[in-house]
Formats: sequence, structure tokens, C-alpha cells
Amino acid sequence: MNFSKWFAWKKGYRTISKNKGKTIPLIVILMFTISFSSVMFDMQDARSKFVNEMVEMTDFADGMVNLNPSRDYIIKNSMNKLLNKYVEEYQVRMVLEFEFLIKGVEYQGIVVGIDSHSNAHINVLLSENKNEIQEQEFCLNAEFAKENNVSIGEEITIRFGNKEKRVIIKNVGYNPEFRYVPLHETMAFPQFTPYPVLYVSLDYINKYFLKEKVPLVNLVLYKSEKNKSREEIKNAVKEVLGDRVKSIIFREDHPFFKTMREDEESDRQFLGLLSIIFIGGSLVILITVIHRLIEYDLKFISVFQSLGANKKEIILSYLIFNSLINGISLGFGSIIGNLLNIPLSSALASLLGYPFAFQTEFNLNNLLLIFTILYLSSFLLTLVIVKKSFKMDVQQVLKQEMKFLEKKNLVEKILLKMKISLPPFKKYVIRRIFGKKFQTLFILFTLMLSTTFLLFSFGLPDSIERSLNRKIEEIERWDGVAKTWNHEHANILRKKLDTCSEVKYFEFGIVDTILFSKEKAGSSAGSLLLNAHEENAKLFQVPSENNLTLSSENGVFVSKDVLFTFNLKIGDMIYLKKYTSKETEEGYAVKIIDTVNDLTERTVFITLKLAQKVLKLSNQVNTIYFLIKHDSERAANQVQNLAPVQNVQMKDQLQEELNNSLELFSLFTITFSMIFMIFGLLIMTTIIKNIVEYSLEDYANLKAIGIKDSEIVKSFILECIFYFIISVPLGFLFGILMNYQLMQYYSIQNPGLVFHIKLESYWNVGLILVMMMVILLLLQFRKIRKINIIKITKERMFG
Repeated sequence: MNFSKWFAWKKGYRTISKNKGKTIPLIVILMFTISFSSVMFDMQDARSKFVNEMVEMTDFADGMVNLNPSRDYIIKNSMNKLLNKYVEEYQVRMVLEFEFLIKGVEYQGIVVGIDSHSNAHINVLLSENKNEIQEQEFCLNAEFAKENNVSIGEEITIRFGNKEKRVIIKNVGYNPEFRYVPLHETMAFPQFTPYPVLYVSLDYINKYFLKEKVPLVNLVLYKSEKNKSREEIKNAVKEVLGDRVKSIIFREDHPFFKTMREDEESDRQFLGLLSIIFIGGSLVILITVIHRLIEYDLKFISVFQSLGANKKEIILSYLIFNSLINGISLGFGSIIGNLLNIPLSSALASLLGYPFAFQTEFNLNNLLLIFTILYLSSFLLTLVIVKKSFKMDVQQVLKQEMKFLEKKNLVEKILLKMKISLPPFKKYVIRRIFGKKFQTLFILFTLMLSTTFLLFSFGLPDSIERSLNRKIEEIERWDGVAKTWNHEHANILRKKLDTCSEVKYFEFGIVDTILFSKEKAGSSAGSLLLNAHEENAKLFQVPSENNLTLSSENGVFVSKDVLFTFNLKIGDMIYLKKYTSKETEEGYAVKIIDTVNDLTERTVFITLKLAQKVLKLSNQVNTIYFLIKHDSERAANQVQNLAPVQNVQMKDQLQEELNNSLELFSLFTITFSMIFMIFGLLIMTTIIKNIVEYSLEDYANLKAIGIKDSEIVKSFILECIFYFIISVPLGFLFGILMNYQLMQYYSIQNPGLVFHIKLESYWNVGLILVMMMVILLLLQFRKIRKINIIKITKERMFG
């Protein structure tokens, strides 16, 4: 190796080894960025692979037809007409919400009646080792059994209205069919905490609970013919089943797959943004460190030149320094990332309630993509900084270094006008702060960035908590909600409800699936959940974003995601019609007058009278909202025992679901918050260290002329206070904007998210900043007290 290359490599290596205090924090931040970003993208790859695996292993249905309760032989006769033309096979089921009593604890859950006479192989259950379970009757879902320690052979009680049975669990199994389906069907947030799902025979559920000799069914699962489009199958199913069809959900739109796919995509975007932020933060620290190191070298450039080095070789040494730093970070980052993959995949599976972990794999492509972006960015920045710095010769550097001490700044001019004279040392301190404008602005920017990350880390959990609690506090004003089997005449239903002594007040509504299009007649643009309430309803406050109210005219609200999904805007006319309507049938014209940011998605909100016109249901309803007088359990039983009522849900059950979701989201947000907090504190630590170390030579000179340590310490404290007074408020402002923009962005895809930061979060961030500043200052003051001008000069000369 010739001298030129030897010098560049030697200088690059010694810059790292002799400046550990500056380079180790940089390596940690780069390593953190590489390992965290690559692992998070590996997790998204694992989620995608898991979804594909579940489709294949469970023979998941291509489509699900939700029906009004119908005789099974009628549905089978109709579906037989589609066999070998539109569908390969099908299966009928009865799915109902039940109450479960397990180990003395009540749960709201689902009982699935399976047609045991069918040979169809659809939505099978898997054992813990992912083998198919042959006997699916009296089988409990594995995720609920695992979380609540329910074992095979255990006896539980299931209750439907006033009818109940005790059953013995014969097996536990897993199927994603009900994994992300919330019991409260209008909620956009998925049901993360597992609820009981019990599989029984269709005959069993009809005989003991529905008291029907001829079985009723309300769900059809089918596997479609490969040469038929979704639209062809949808039209054929609607043709043979007619008004019995409530909705048709294709596999891609099923809550489990839709949620997983959408979350994966949105998480990738979010992680991409995080990676950019972390890369940006890493580059800020890199700029700080390299700028400081170059300034030290420039003062003693003649020493390097006397050793035979020229400027090109010194520039090359810094590019090698950058490559070595990034290479070390890549090595440690890949090791840490690989080690983190297994526990993180198990932790994520546990948090989401899956009975087996994702098969996470270390993806070299993700690692190299993050590293390449980081390395190229840092390489170019290093090149620009070094080339710009080495344009000046030694005399220019020294003159530039001392220039700030010669010129008055704005603060001094103001003090002079106020006839305030400053002693030389105080004048030096002010000129050190305000004389180096670029350095001061850079320090302010980095401290502001650190504060922004800290506030974001506290604000994110606050916003999630507020979003979920808001539904209970401001929107859902009822104590209980009941669904009827079919649409019922309001007057008849009113008379029945008047017999319920514990019902204090009630209102009617309609919850249904409806088609909509952008043209009066023609193919539909898609389906929406229709949510209708009485005009001026007291028990369901539709939260219009512009504080508008619904009337019986043609105005409607839509959930926030509808505008984004279907490329609509406020003021557009859309046309609504029954789900079973033919494509050529004309829709009912309504105008979008506002959006609703509630925990609902793909929903249109209209008044009850308008819904009855659209659905052509004169004075008919299928939902009851009610308040109780005294006894919640008695009120629920009275309403449940009414013949038209299918099931009742009390508000405390909804609140429990939201609290469960909040707990899980809190774990995710706390994890991300800690990451942001650590990153912000690393930036802050590095900057304060650099402020002190950059001034050590000046402080040494000041001590040599008799300035006391206490005066130097005091000046440094005042300098840091100045930086904090400006950077912290700006950091708060950008932290607020960052939180707000994130909530706005995600609320378009996941309605219900609102921006909110608690007052104590601001205090917590301020307290952390003060504590960190005090700790760091105490550590740095030790260096100030031990300043040695000879040692400092030697270090500056030789690195």
C-alpha cells in the first residue's frame, strides 16, 4: 500500500479510535436506525406471509353471504343452482351472538352452527401445530382459550336470551374468520382482544336455542369457480337468493384480511416515514461530529502536510472515516436486528392474540436498502462538508475562528443603547453565542428536533386514548342497543318495548348494508354500511366534523374514509339503493353534506325517515337504542326476551371492547414512543457534549488568564438556558404539528383518530429536558474542572 492510501486509512481509523466520545454516540444512533428500520420491515413481510399461509391452510372461503335468517333447505336449493357454474362448493351456517359463562366470568361471544351433513371443506380449524382439526363441533377458538386458560374437557355455559346450556369443550382450534371482526359491527377499530367463538352443529343450535325443527341459517361460505369474476358471482348469488341477502363479503374485503393488508400497507408508510426521520436525525449528528473533527484538523493542517499528506488525502481520510463508521454500524445493526427478529415476532403474535408466532425471517434486502440510503446520504454530506471546509488555508481558518470575537452583535448593540456595559468575560460569552450564527442555528435546530421527538413520544399515546374514549363519552349515549331478527314495524315494536319495566327511554334506528353509485342508474361504486337514527336523536350523537345536523331532507354524512376510498368530496351527489337491487335499478339521490370522524368505516349516516324511503320500508326498523331505569341486567333480559329481538349489547360491553383495544394500542404506542424518546435523548446528549467539547480550548485559555471555574460553569449554564428557551417552544410547536398531521393522515384510513395531547405531557417533556440537561451538565463540568491546555493541544493535533 502506498503512503497516500496508508495515510488515509490510518487517519480515518485514528479519527474513530481517538475520538470515542464523539464517534460512539454516532455509531449507536446509526446502528439503532439500521437495526430498528430493517426489523420493522421484516415484521411487515412476516405479516404478509402469515395472511397467505392462513388462506392456504384453512381453505378460507372466497366469499361470505350474510343472510336474513332463512330455512336451510331453501338456501341449499338456491345455491345448488350455482354449483359447477359459479361456485365449486358451499357451506351453510348459523352465526349468533351468545353470552358465555366461563369460570364464573361472563363474556360476549359468538356461537357458530356448522352443517355437519356437508362435505364441503371451507374455513377449517387448525390445531396448535397447524394441523387440520377433523371434529369441529364443540371446539373453542384457540386464542381465547389460551388467554383465558380454558382447556379441553372443561365445562362452560352458553346463553341465548333466557335459554342456556352447559357444554364440554372437545377441542380448541384456530381460524382467522372472527379474529378481527368486532362484536360491535360499526367499529372501525378491530377487536384485538379475543372473545369466545364456539363451534357446534347446526342442528344443536336450532334445537336447543332457536327451537326450530327445520334449521335456520344466516351465512353461506363458498369457494368460487376460477373463471368467474367477483361481479358475476355476486349477481348470480343475488339472483338466486333474492331479498334474503344482506351483504356479500369477498375474501379480500373480509375484516381479517382487509385489516391485515391495510395495516401492513399503512404501517409500511409509517415505518418509511420513521426511517426517514431516523436517517435525518442520524445525519444531523453525523454533520455535527464531522464538522467538529474537521475544525480541529484545520487548525493543525500544517502538521499533516509536514507528514507528507495533501488536502485530497485528508478529504479521502474523512470519507474512509464515514465508511468505517457506517460499516461498523451495519455489522452491529445486522447482528442486533437478527437477534431481535425472533423475540419480536413472538411478542407481536402474543399481543395480537395468535396461538402461534409469525415465521419472521431476516431479510437482507430490507437491511441493505436502509443501509444504502443512510450510507449514500452520509457519504455525500461528508464530501460536501469536507470539501467546503478545506477551501480555506490555515490563516483563513484561524481568522475565521477568531472573527466572532472582534465584531459586535445585535444583543451588544441593544445593551449599549440601554447604557449597559459588560465586562470582557460576559462580552466574550455573548459573542460566542451570537457571533457564530450558523453554529447557533444548528444547535437550536438539533435541540428543537430532540424536543419534537420527545413530545411526539408522549402525544401519540394521548391521542389514541382520547380517540377511543371519545366514542363512549360523546357519541354513544345509550345504555343498551338491541338488534332485531328482521325489519320490524315500529308501532308493533314500540308496544312490546312499553312492557319492559326497566326500559326508561328508547329510540329506533336502522343498521344495514346498502349499495351506492355516483350515477342515478348503472353499476354500483360499492357497498356502505347504512347507519340511520331518528332525527334529533338523543342516544346516538353523530359527530359531524363541521357541527352540522342531519335532517329528513336529502343530506347525509359519510365516515371520513369514504371520501378518500371512492374519490368523493363534500357536496357530491350519490345514489343509494337496497343491497339486493339490480344494477339497472335507479338509486335514491342524496347529497354528502359533511364527514364523521368516529370509529366507523365505509358508513353513510342518514335520518331514519330517509333510510325508510331509500330501503322502501314504511315505518320499519331493526335497531333499538335504550336507557335503563335501575337494573342493567334485568333490562337486558327484558329486551332480549322480546320475540323480534335477536341480541342485546350493553354499553359496558362496548366499553370493555374499547378498553381492551386501548390496552393493546397503548403497548404499540408506548413501544414507538420509547423509540422516539431514546432517539431524541441521544441527539440531545450528543449536542450538549459537543457544545462543551467545542469550547474546551477556549475555556483552557480563559483559565490560563485567571477566569475561575465557577464563572466558566455559570457562563455555560446561561448559554444552555438560552438554547433551551428558544428550541423547546419551537420543539413543542413542531411536536404538536407532527402529532396532528399523523392523526389527520391516519384518520382518513381509520376514522375515529383525533389529535389530543394532555397538559401533563408537556410538563413531563419539560421535566425530562431539565433533568437531562442537569445530568449532562454535571458530567461535562468535570471536564471543565480538569482542563489541561497542553493535553488539549496535543489531542487537537493528533486526533
